Amino acid sequence: MVCKICGTETKFLFKTKVLNKYQVSYYVCPNCDFIQTEKPYWLEEAYNSAITELDTGLVSRNVAYAGILEPILKNSFDYLGTFLDYAGGYGLLVRLMRDRGFDFYWEDKFCANLFAKNFSLENLDGKAKFEAVTALEAFEHFVDPLKEIENMLEKSETIIFSTELHPEGISKASDWWYFTAETGQHIAFYSGKTFDYVAKKYKLNYFTKNELHILTHKKFKTNPLETSPTKGKTSVELKSLREVDYELAKTIVHGAKLVSEETKPDKQGILEKLIVANSKLKISEDELKLAKLKEITAEESLKSAEEELGNTKKELAGTKDQLSQINNELLGIYASRSWRLVTHLQKTAKKLLPVGSLRRKCARVIFKTVRKVVKAFAVVSGAVVEARLYVKRIFLKIKPRKKRNINKDSKKIVYIGHSYHNKTKSTAFLIDYIKKYYDVEVVLDESWLGDGTPYPDLSFIDESYLAVIFFQNLPNKQIVKDIKNENIIYFPMYDAVSGLGYNFWRDYAGIKIMNFSKTLHERFLKWGFESAYVQFFPELSKFIPGDKDEVFFWQRITSINIDVVSKLLSREHLKIHMHKSIDPGQQFIQPSKEQEKKYSITYSEWFKTREEMWETIEKKGIFIAPRAAEGIGMSFLEAMAMGKAVIAVNNPTMNEYIKNNETGYLYDMENPQKIDLSKIEEVQKRSYEYMCKGHENWEKDIHKIIDFMLKK
Repeated sequence: MVCKICGTETKFLFKTKVLNKYQVSYYVCPNCDFIQTEKPYWLEEAYNSAITELDTGLVSRNVAYAGILEPILKNSFDYLGTFLDYAGGYGLLVRLMRDRGFDFYWEDKFCANLFAKNFSLENLDGKAKFEAVTALEAFEHFVDPLKEIENMLEKSETIIFSTELHPEGISKASDWWYFTAETGQHIAFYSGKTFDYVAKKYKLNYFTKNELHILTHKKFKTNPLETSPTKGKTSVELKSLREVDYELAKTIVHGAKLVSEETKPDKQGILEKLIVANSKLKISEDELKLAKLKEITAEESLKSAEEELGNTKKELAGTKDQLSQINNELLGIYASRSWRLVTHLQKTAKKLLPVGSLRRKCARVIFKTVRKVVKAFAVVSGAVVEARLYVKRIFLKIKPRKKRNINKDSKKIVYIGHSYHNKTKSTAFLIDYIKKYYDVEVVLDESWLGDGTPYPDLSFIDESYLAVIFFQNLPNKQIVKDIKNENIIYFPMYDAVSGLGYNFWRDYAGIKIMNFSKTLHERFLKWGFESAYVQFFPELSKFIPGDKDEVFFWQRITSINIDVVSKLLSREHLKIHMHKSIDPGQQFIQPSKEQEKKYSITYSEWFKTREEMWETIEKKGIFIAPRAAEGIGMSFLEAMAMGKAVIAVNNPTMNEYIKNNETGYLYDMENPQKIDLSKIEEVQKRSYEYMCKGHENWEKDIHKIIDFMLKK
């Protein structure tokens, strides 16, 4: 979640119960010290009563503020000017300030104006400019503080406001009374550092004293809040507007045409403003509210429609591109010789075997019989292959392989790796380990990009090297055959090679295969290959289970998308953060508006560093494994190593680490069902304990990689 003040990524602070029913997360900004809640979905309920029944000090505070404001306005501002009380509650402060002779007006989106009914902002002509705007005990209620500040600055160059500044070292809700989670209305909390940032952003001067503050374009030699109530212009006496306001109210109620000259105030122009205001009160207060609501609803509907239109245009453009691509492919197929041949054969078949004819029925019977024979042949062929492999394994036991010529005196190793791993650093653990003992020459393979980049030239490799390592990508058999070194070790990834059968691998029978997947290891042993296995476990983080109601979902492939995730998640009030970084050739599935609302979905598209991504993941209790199968599965393993509850497809390598409902959750990709998360805390704990034990075993077993490399 980004800071609403400066846009920096925030850090999780604590979680507490709001309105005595909702578990709400609070976040702090490391840059400007601003504290904010998660998106405040509970506000409508919190503002069923704008002034809560817990606020027993409402009247006394307004009386006190009126006394504090009077000397400040007289000494440092044009006290004969017009003022606005922003978010003015019931209008009590406006009434008190008018009683003291200040021309104050009221504005509040959520509260009814009870005490200053004829002095709302709407009662003034045009866009009034005010000497100062006051906003007492309002800042902590702002959903979008900068937007509110900008709104106030449009009305005046000075904002006089109150809010408590939070202390340092807060780690839980009970550390500071001002959170008042019982009411649910306080959602934004500031420090002096926060307002210093705001002042710099808008080129304002910031003054503060206790809980009272000023942001202003005006320049003062001294802090205007330090005004003494007994010095300066405070001796000026203003005539109370109570009597004038009474006459205006009487005019409105009884339809009087003019206010008597005797009651005309000392302030020039006030009567004219009040008479103009009277003419505007012909529309009832309820009608005004209804009109405002309709206007807001219309604006929201228009904005929503514009967003949906934009999304539809993007989808339409994407669909057009896909249709164009498909059309081009179809045109190519139609123009091909094979398509013309198939079309010709279909026409010939229709002539020779007319629809409904006896010949056609006989042909269908023959075709079905042939298909059954082919199936039976495939079964027999498979059995023959299995028998042949069985005999081969027995033969290998009886007659061991010919020893390889390995230069064990050499310290040089060639490592040919997938270039994408160089970016993600997901295989750095292996290279770093081998570099402890040998000089590793890394060659990056970029032929997978599909842009015509050739496979790396390996003609330099000879017997002076101890070994040649291929990681994930294996070149064609001729390239391997031409390498002038007998010690070739291949590290396959399950997700890349699981679909390849024995007929593919028999061309690589002379290489050694080092597996991180037990499933692959057992398959290669069955086929008679020289295979070894070690299970990888990453370095452990400290136990950071995160918020069990928050989910991190990185959509990397099309088939594991928000629709699949929504079928899996059963717990109410779950919140999802989606990382939009799709693998090449895959498509991002945009959540619907209903899904965004249901799961309070937030998004990220990239992170500056790997550490920045994991700082976000740390806050979440649930991690959705992003792929249907993995080679190693670094992302879900690192999540387990923090104690996250990982939800993954029941395929290798995920199901080689996760035991369903014990160290994580597994689901059927073809039929995803709702997952019972009621024991998630136990699963998180067992996952972390399993990873601790696993990492101990990895550190004991990692030597098997070198041992296997040296094996003749």
